[in-house]
Amino acid sequence: MIKVRKNAQISAWFVKLGLVSVLGSIHACGVEESGISPPKNAFYNPLGLSAHPDGRYLFVSNAVFDRSYNRSFISVIDTFENKIIEDLTTEVDLFAGELKLSQTCSPSREAQGECTSRVLGVVTSRDQNTVTSFEVKANDDHSELEIKCGQVSGNSRCAGEFIQHSGLQARSSEAPYGLSFDGEFAYLSHINTGALSAWRVTEQAPYVDFACQLQIPGANLVAQHPNHRSVVLSDRFGRSIFQAERLPKTNGDCQLRLLTQDPVSNSVLSNEHQGIAFSADGSQLYVVSSIEGSLKVFSTNLREDGSLFKQQVANIPVGQSANIVRVAGKSNGSTTEGSQQNTVDELGQGLVYVSSLREGTITVIDPQSLSILSHIEVGRQPHDIAFLVNGQGELRAYVSLFQEHKIAVIDLQPGSDTRFTKIGEIK
Repeated sequence: MIKVRKNAQISAWFVKLGLVSVLGSIHACGVEESGISPPKNAFYNPLGLSAHPDGRYLFVSNAVFDRSYNRSFISVIDTFENKIIEDLTTEVDLFAGELKLSQTCSPSREAQGECTSRVLGVVTSRDQNTVTSFEVKANDDHSELEIKCGQVSGNSRCAGEFIQHSGLQARSSEAPYGLSFDGEFAYLSHINTGALSAWRVTEQAPYVDFACQLQIPGANLVAQHPNHRSVVLSDRFGRSIFQAERLPKTNGDCQLRLLTQDPVSNSVLSNEHQGIAFSADGSQLYVVSSIEGSLKVFSTNLREDGSLFKQQVANIPVGQSANIVRVAGKSNGSTTEGSQQNTVDELGQGLVYVSSLREGTITVIDPQSLSILSHIEVGRQPHDIAFLVNGQGELRAYVSLFQEHKIAVIDLQPGSDTRFTKIGEIK
């Protein structure tokens, strides 16, 4: 296990997100692990968002970048009631970042041709060099949830708190940053030294185990192709897009290989590519350039060897310090008929959403015409975006507002008089 550093220096991540001026001096106001525990009924520097696969519940990672509390924490929102479920608030290591939930099969049942559905979650902690895993269980009507933490040998901290762990020992394991999770494997980028690691889902706690890794210079944020065993990574230096592939199992071993490294900028200045995402069918790739304040759109086709042919077709202005890109309705066709995800797919229409930290907006883009449909003012320093259907069957977007310690709610329902406007906040 990688040792947790209690007194982390200010992260380059803060600089990338433009948060240094907001936070001031981290060292002056830091608290030790024995200090103030985080609140159960409020957010603090909300960052990553992930919807429960069955709908209704939204999970939020609270980063606590200024160390006002002794740990970061995960909050769970009941979006039917628009309130935090206090009993599910759970502590994790400081500087929590990307958060993903996915539906998965029990490995032993899957080997027998059966699928016992489970919902697992993973969250990264960049400056603490840890990964947190957990299982989410629901009662029959999904009106109540239970969170079960992952646990490692020799660590007794469980109960109301998660267990952090890492199977990596090399320095390249440091700073887990980008995260993608498909229910079979979780993929992490390690931003300090440049690496991609794969973590295989397991039946027993800690629920994910380290499988293999690959050195990739400049590894930043990660997205998986919807129809292929490959992942793409944006480049924190802004020069390239990387594509890696997980090879088919050979005697149970995990292997990753680098397929392509495509140049996207010849500028001598850092271009800082941030968010990255595919369209639902994988025919388009979206890459955010924070320095340019734009969304680069590539048409894509899979070659026979699994590599992606990419051709840039647009460079769309989306605002200064552009950050995260998400697609409303991004299933890969594996969801069951009548599921919540299918409803999101239908109502979301594959529209593309990009957050702008400095301008406090979400830009909405039509993937067909590549035109801007709306600039939505949401609040100070918006980061992640998630999509859920409310209790009335109406599509909503939820946006983490890092500086305001809130979650903005946006109406996305087709035909609504208030479509593409902020209609509320959860705090």
